[in-house]
Amino acid sequence: MIQRTWGQISDFIAEYSLTSGLETTDARLLQYFNRGLRELMNEGEWPGVVDQWYFRTDPLEDALLVLPSKFERLLGITLDGTPKELRSPWFEFCAYGPGNATNEEQDSQGNTIAARVNWSGWVVDKGESVTRTVLPLDGGPWKIRVYATIDESTDSVNPEILIRGTDVNGDEVRSGIVAGSTITGYLSGESIAIDNNVAYTESVSEFANITSILKPETRKAVIIKAWNGTTEIELSRLDWDETNPTYRRYFLPELYQSTTGERDKIVRARCRLKFKEIKEDNDILPISNEIALAEMCIAQYKRSVNSLEEYMAHKQTAVDLMNKEAVAHLGKTKTPAISFQRGWGILADMPVVR
Repeated sequence: MIQRTWGQISDFIAEYSLTSGLETTDARLLQYFNRGLRELMNEGEWPGVVDQWYFRTDPLEDALLVLPSKFERLLGITLDGTPKELRSPWFEFCAYGPGNATNEEQDSQGNTIAARVNWSGWVVDKGESVTRTVLPLDGGPWKIRVYATIDESTDSVNPEILIRGTDVNGDEVRSGIVAGSTITGYLSGESIAIDNNVAYTESVSEFANITSILKPETRKAVIIKAWNGTTEIELSRLDWDETNPTYRRYFLPELYQSTTGERDKIVRARCRLKFKEIKEDNDILPISNEIALAEMCIAQYKRSVNSLEEYMAHKQTAVDLMNKEAVAHLGKTKTPAISFQRGWGILADMPVVR
C-alpha cells in the first residue's frame, strides 16, 4: 500500500468535499476527517490498519505480552512459530473452566498450590492497564518517579504529568494546589514536573494502584518508575505523543517458565492499530485511500446537518471502496472455513486442528 500523509491529501479532501456543500476553509474539516477516519477503521480489517509485527517480551512481566500503546488488540499470534488460541477475557470466569490465567495454581487466599499445567496453548486477553508494568500488590506503598530524557521546559517552565490512583487504604490520592505557600484547592492525583535538570522528580503521595496517567505531548520520551524505598521498578516509557496511555495485555504461559526462568521467545502477531488523531501535515495515515477518506469526511458533514440518509450513503460508498482495495491488495483470501478448538475433556491433550 502507498503511505500518505494528511498534508499530501488535504487539498484533495477539501476540493472533493466542496461538492457536498462543505466549505474548504471550514475549520472543522480536519475534525470531520478524524471522525470519519475513526469510523472507517472500525468497519473492517483494512491493509494499514491490520498488519503483522514481531515483539520482544517484557522481562518484568512473567508470562504477559504487553502490546505497545499504538495497538488495539491481537488478531492472531504465534510463539516460536507455533500458532496459539486466543481466548476472550470471560474465559477465566467460565464455570467449571480452567480458572485464573496464572503460571501457578492458587487457592482462594492466593497461596500457591502447584505449577499450572492446563494453560498450555492458550492466550488469554487480560484487558488493559495504564502502565506497561503494574504496581506489585506487595512491597508497597510506592512513590512515583518521573525521568525526563531531554529538556522539556518552555520559557523555563517544566510541563507536568498527572498521576491518578489509590493509596494503601483504597482511597483516591488527592493533592493540594499550591499558590505561593497557600493551598487554594485539591485535585485528584498528583502532578509531577518533567524536569531534566535533576535526576528525577518524585511524588509526595504514595500509591498502591495507578488508575490513569495524563501527560502533555513532549519532545521525547518520558520514563515512569516506582520506588518503595529499596526497589525501583520501571512502569512505562511514554513516547512523546502518549498523552492518555493504555496497554492491552495478554497471558501467554509459554513466555515464562518458573522452573527454568526461560524467557527467550519469538512472538509474531497480527495486530490492529488504535485510532490516533491526525494533527499535522506529516502525520502518516493508517488508511491511504483518499477517495474513501473524502467520502467519510462528507458523511460526517451530512450527519452534522441531520441528513442521515446521505450520511449512510457516503459511508457505504467509502466501505465499498475499501473492500475493493483490500481484495486488490490481499487477494480473495479467507479465514479457515472450519476451525476446531480443544475442550477441557475433548482433545485436551492434542494440538489445535484447523
